[in-house]
Amino acid sequence: MSLIELLVYIALLTTFLTAGIFSAYSMLISVSKDSHAPIVRDDALQSKGFVALFSSIVISISLLLMALSLSENVTAAYESVMHAEYRAIVRARTYACFQRALAKISEDYFYVPAIGGDHVGEFDCTIDLVAAADRAHREVSTSAAYHGIRGKMTASLQLDSQSIQIIQQKFILF
Repeated sequence: MSLIELLVYIALLTTFLTAGIFSAYSMLISVSKDSHAPIVRDDALQSKGFVALFSSIVISISLLLMALSLSENVTAAYESVMHAEYRAIVRARTYACFQRALAKISEDYFYVPAIGGDHVGEFDCTIDLVAAADRAHREVSTSAAYHGIRGKMTASLQLDSQSIQIIQQKFILF
């Protein structure tokens, strides 16, 4: 709970208490000290009590709606930050898997993942495809998922006897 929400809730509670005390004092029938018989107030005092009660109800409802909207905004902001965090995690895992694929290609020039992809456990991702376009070029595809967000990275590589160069790289979140 943020400080603003707390202040709004305190103001709301104070308004309810003040309105209840004031309206009870203004609208209810007073009892005489001597005879304990009810004293009927005149119309002017009755209408002041009604106005006070009605205005306190309106203010309380408006403060309650403000508090609810603040709560919804805080929740939406939290969800937005969490989804951004999840996207960053998916991007990092997919890229780590791509780096693992590059390491495997550098160790084994003819590396091909198993059917269904090679799962890289420590990064929780999958090397989906390593396809040879020709002898010097490879297409690599990796993917990862985290809390319902999936990412896929594809890259075109050029292989020399001494190095691996990334020609094109594309990352997609879905």
